Amino acid sequence: MSLTPEKIERLADKHDLNPSGNIPWKKICVGGSDDHSGIFIARAFTCGPSSGTASAFMDVIWYGHGTVGGEDGDALMLAHSIYGVAYRFYQEHIGPKTRQSPFVDMLVNKYLSAQPKKLSLREIIRFFIKKNLPDSKNGQNEISFEETLDRELKNIFRDQSFLNRLDSIDVNRKIFSITSYLANRMIEQNAIRTPDIYSTIFNPLNR
Repeated sequence: MSLTPEKIERLADKHDLNPSGNIPWKKICVGGSDDHSGIFIARAFTCGPSSGTASAFMDVIWYGHGTVGGEDGDALMLAHSIYGVAYRFYQEHIGPKTRQSPFVDMLVNKYLSAQPKKLSLREIIRFFIKKNLPDSKNGQNEISFEETLDRELKNIFRDQSFLNRLDSIDVNRKIFSITSYLANRMIEQNAIRTPDIYSTIFNPLNR
């Protein structure tokens, strides 16, 4: 740890706080996943000598005899967790109101899931039929947000070079790459629909 008595004293004076304990510069380290998405549960954890009971293990932590194990978090892992929460929101609040896109299920299952499920023959056939159907002839202003998202998801599966790149990177980078692609495309499509609004936002001197 990088804390020293001098640093603790300086921080206490700066923030007008009284340090807790007799040796406040000595901190006990514990590990935990702090997982909010259900994706990284127990990827980081606290270890200790074999104790046999929960009470004995808590004593190990209390007296600072535990060690940290597992994986470190990073910005990509945080992004993965946020996207996981967003996907569950989609499933619970948007999916039931519409016929959920087969591209969402295929994308999540094939590239983003830690434990891919086996798709039924019906799901696979529906995916390939929709993938190969021609796009709607409706103009950009005539299709909904969900239809635009569905179209852009379809374009991912038509872009073999992009899919090949996904195969060579870890799951967190896959999620970042896919969501960045989709976000950029959705922003671009909405800019096409409402050019006046976007020109005002990105060119404020033109007002």
